[in-house]
Amino acid sequence: FVLYWITYEVISTYWFLSWPWLTFGNAMSNNYYFVQWISFFGIYSASGWLILLGFSLRRVLRTNACEKKTRYLIHFWYLLLVPVLFSLALYIFVPLNKKDPLTISMYMPENIDISNLEKAKKLDYYLKYNSPGEFIVTPELFFESIQLSSAVVRSNDLYYPDKIINKYPGSTVFLGAG
Repeated sequence: FVLYWITYEVISTYWFLSWPWLTFGNAMSNNYYFVQWISFFGIYSASGWLILLGFSLRRVLRTNACEKKTRYLIHFWYLLLVPVLFSLALYIFVPLNKKDPLTISMYMPENIDISNLEKAKKLDYYLKYNSPGEFIVTPELFFESIQLSSAVVRSNDLYYPDKIINKYPGSTVFLGAG
């Protein structure tokens, strides 16, 4: 079951119907120091870890023999605490390279039914009056697909984001994937 589940998550990574790591990431976003181990083992290890914890807890609850129940309970706590303790050690003992906080500019267009060129122009206008941070982040589906029917529209759609990127060389722009 664990192998099938993780295989399903790997497959669903490559289609645009779901991203399985978002649920776990959102659940742990306020307690990121508990999940530092994922940076070593990958997000699919977190899925496997949660499934194994569920199976281990089920084994504890289904066993009636006292000796086996104690042994299964020790296995459960070991399985639960080892990654968390590893994460806390990483959080405490591994120094971060950056001392200053990052500045991130986030832009959400008010009207999503406008053309890609108009969205890019509005982003440029926004950045002109709001100092851009080290990262400029737009929604995931900020740009719609480029219209292949018109070379003029296509060249404007492709040129304008480059203009924004060149205008703010100290910033990394994330224009979303769409």
